[in-house]
Amino acid sequence: MSRFGRLDLLVNNAGVTSPTRRPVDELSPEEWRRVHAVNLDGTFFGIQAALRVMKGSPRGGSIVNIDSISSFTSIENHEAYSTSKSAVRGLTRHAALSCAKLGYRVRVNAVHPGVVWTPLFAQKWSERFGSEEKAREYQRSLTPSGDAVETSDIASAVAFLGSDDARMVTGSELVVDAGATLEFG
Repeated sequence: MSRFGRLDLLVNNAGVTSPTRRPVDELSPEEWRRVHAVNLDGTFFGIQAALRVMKGSPRGGSIVNIDSISSFTSIENHEAYSTSKSAVRGLTRHAALSCAKLGYRVRVNAVHPGVVWTPLFAQKWSERFGSEEKAREYQRSLTPSGDAVETSDIASAVAFLGSDDARMVTGSELVVDAGATLEFG
């Protein structure tokens, strides 16, 4: 604010998973709280901070929450992550409705990525499968089309939702997963 005088776009992009996957009855309360604190509470506090600035702006603004296709389905031993992202999905819709009803001119939307090829994914899955090529092959196998979702695909979705082209889009969910949820969602 001190540098530009306004905030046009907030992207809530923090997200963590549990370091080990455990059945729900073995998940510690501390791990449950840690995942929810980052994924849900972080998104909530980001929305609050952005709204304090955006709601007074004649231009309003755009908030984009990076959610996950995990919010649409159950993944075995992934309860903390999936439930935190399901809650972000609900929070997005409620915040969008609240902003609209209060006349804030702030749009709130969510992008739901599938498995995205990131440095963290590359490292984790290359180790698991023995090579980067085998990891890429696995990633492509998760979609009906065999396409791999890249970070640029997510960035393009966020850019659209943050732009004036999406001025009438609020409370929406944009799934960017190369069709993965078509098979299991």
